[in-house]
Amino acid sequence: LSLHDALPICDAVQRAITEILRHEDPSHPFSDQQLVIKLRTMDISVSRRTVTKYRKLLHIPSSTHRKHT
Repeated sequence: LSLHDALPICDAVQRAITEILRHEDPSHPFSDQQLVIKLRTMDISVSRRTVTKYRKLLHIPSSTHRKHT
């Protein structure tokens, strides 16, 4: 896998994370580990650390900071 091939994969993972979070319940936001599980159902296998890295790159706060009561 070359760097050129990896860029679209990174974009796809970031788009998937954004789409999942768009539909989350604001009172029960998904943790990074829950995002890993949801991504696996979409045949995207990444680690929690990778999800955290992409979430931060997208300027999306952690689940604790996204929670609205």
